Amino acid sequence: MKIAYIESGSKGVDYHRLTKPLSLSFHELTAYNTIPLDKVDEVDCDVLIFNRAMIEPDQLEILSKFRNKGVKIIVDIDDYWVLPQHHLAYEHYHGGFRAKIIEAITFADEVWATHDMLAAKCLKYNQRVKVYPNAIDPNEAQWIPYKTASKKLRLGFVGGVTHERDLALTADAFRVAHDTMDIQAVICGYNNEAKDIFNIYNYFMSGRYDLGTDTRVIGELDQYNYGAFYDEFDVAIAPLEENEFNIHKSNLKIIEAGMKATPIIVSHTHPYVDDHPAVFKTNNWRKAFEKVNRLGKDRLTELGLSLRDYVIENYNLNNHLRKL
Repeated sequence: MKIAYIESGSKGVDYHRLTKPLSLSFHELTAYNTIPLDKVDEVDCDVLIFNRAMIEPDQLEILSKFRNKGVKIIVDIDDYWVLPQHHLAYEHYHGGFRAKIIEAITFADEVWATHDMLAAKCLKYNQRVKVYPNAIDPNEAQWIPYKTASKKLRLGFVGGVTHERDLALTADAFRVAHDTMDIQAVICGYNNEAKDIFNIYNYFMSGRYDLGTDTRVIGELDQYNYGAFYDEFDVAIAPLEENEFNIHKSNLKIIEAGMKATPIIVSHTHPYVDDHPAVFKTNNWRKAFEKVNRLGKDRLTELGLSLRDYVIENYNLNNHLRKL
């Protein structure tokens, strides 16, 4: 089977939802950055797959032309398309991209969603929805644990530029932890283009002290290597403000941390519903930090290894390949 897929420009989304799963599917694959209307006839495929929506303004005409060629159209949805007003992409979505996502979902022969709650949103527009959870290939080198050593208890955050309000939930906890525990905050993914937001992250995670407090900032890695971030700390954190957009996200942070044998503290909200002793759900970040500190590194290491077993059993990509 010949599959054409369009890369969205969001490297992490492409990697987890399209590039990596499709690479294990044994189909003939061709990746595109864009397929304008006048290039549709040049695309030889049986299936067209893309995430959320196409960038072209004449999306519906393009998709109709593919369908007239007998091509099956699959739309992958990894996030809810109604954003809170404070979100960095709100204007982009409100200005037309949200409508394009709904148009693509409605037109598709099949829709993929990350979990049941998001699938329910898609079902309002299309009854042909399948749930394919995020998953990771445990055999890929970046997801094999290679923990570095440290005497301090390292609390690490791996995330993009849209988590200012989420990380703000932890600021007071970090302030107390820096005063009362031997900890190091680790911020991963820094890049110069987003230095302002990462300075805010640093402000929160350094306990609102002068920047330069014992907080380590690690530069960005691409989607094929960023799993190495998790080797640089002992406990991951995934704070998430509870709102209609966030509760439709996936539990990918638990999966990533688990594959790297790393316990994780998460906000007590959907999508963080996995029940495992190494997944610490909290609405009180100060108490959560105190708890992992009391457990100590040896116990945290044991819990991390157990979480890896759990994630491999439940989120092994080789067991979750899309059936085309």
